[in-house]
Amino acid sequence: MPGVEQLLADIDQASFLARRVLGRGPVVQVVWRYPGPVDRQALEHFRQGLTGTSLGRRVERSSVPCGRHHWVCADGPGPLVESPGLIEPHRIGAWSSALARVQVDPEVGPGWFLAVAPLTDGGTVVALVASHTLADGLAIHDAIEAAATGGTGGVGAPSPRERVTLRHRLHDARVALGAVMPAARGLVATIRLGRSQRDAVPGSLWQSVRSRPVDGGEVIDVPTVLVGVPEAVWRERAEALGGSVHTLFAGVAIGLGVELGRIDAEGCVSLTFPISDRVAGDTRANALVPLIVRVRPELVASDLKALRKEIGHRLADLRAHGSPATTALAVTPFVPKALARRMEGVAAGSSATVGCSYAGVIDPEVTRPMGGQAVDLWGIGGQAFPEEHLRRIGGALMVGGCIANGRVGISVSGWQPGVATTPGELLERVQKVFAELGLPADFC
Repeated sequence: MPGVEQLLADIDQASFLARRVLGRGPVVQVVWRYPGPVDRQALEHFRQGLTGTSLGRRVERSSVPCGRHHWVCADGPGPLVESPGLIEPHRIGAWSSALARVQVDPEVGPGWFLAVAPLTDGGTVVALVASHTLADGLAIHDAIEAAATGGTGGVGAPSPRERVTLRHRLHDARVALGAVMPAARGLVATIRLGRSQRDAVPGSLWQSVRSRPVDGGEVIDVPTVLVGVPEAVWRERAEALGGSVHTLFAGVAIGLGVELGRIDAEGCVSLTFPISDRVAGDTRANALVPLIVRVRPELVASDLKALRKEIGHRLADLRAHGSPATTALAVTPFVPKALARRMEGVAAGSSATVGCSYAGVIDPEVTRPMGGQAVDLWGIGGQAFPEEHLRRIGGALMVGGCIANGRVGISVSGWQPGVATTPGELLERVQKVFAELGLPADFC
């Protein structure tokens, strides 16, 4: 009988069920920009190599209601999507935005795909797009490194459609029964978490949660701007402002929150960071706990010391006490679909929230999985939304960052009603923030 390690973790089960209920879900993108053509044989070798990593899995449902689902081997590699024409370098962000609309499915597949497009300057851009249910940012990083070096990433899964015997059904039933008490504790944690967050969520949003199901309508591309800054310039500016490389990233996110009007009634911007708790041999697709840092923008406009101190305090508190959201996830298999649909707005956070994901320094192998050295690398999180949904939740803003090959890559995906709903409007806001922070940058 497969071991417990083949069961989806609470956070992965929650991610999968949310996607099934809503009909859509977030994706993780890694985008490489090359100065010339890519080696097609190396690209195909990389694509095939990803099947031996955590991306070579898919979800197979439990044989019992409210049961814990399982990881099984995917049926094959994700496809390679070729661009029909040349892409201008300053349109790479728009190209990546459009990729978020391409369907990926962690159950029926494909759960991921590769995309490639030639650039008008003779370069090439390549993107790996994966369902967030299959992998978080660090899992994607490790999968790319393993595929590039011929490894497996240390993740195995049984063949699909094996769990059909009575023994397997009884095992699934025991697992489901064993989840009842953790789910009860999760329900208590969910109630406490909801009460603690109610003041941070606008009343209009809570009203929409009570009265509206998930929106239909046409799905739109959330504009994305990609930024490149020399690492030396970034480090020098961070030191001049009394912060660290990471703190300057948070300062950029705060500035973008202000520019897009994502400020609460008390004049604060809330940054939400996914903090990895992945350990050696971890088979979870998502090994994350949320860290929320709420700050007044004027306190960090010209000095990052206060922000650095606040982030340190929040991290220490998280390590000491953990996150109630982790316990709350245990209730997920027992949440009715109708309630899950209505709770999406609260899960997304308030209109004063800025999603932040900083990956730090990327391993060299990840910057050259197809042999040649990429000149820029970006990590992008987000998804395509119906426009009415974006208006109802007050917009969305996600900022990603990493350091690769001597360059800091920043991705900004945002849509704010009345402020920035087009790539040009978002670019204008992003350029203003970088200028105010004294950071010369390339934008695309």
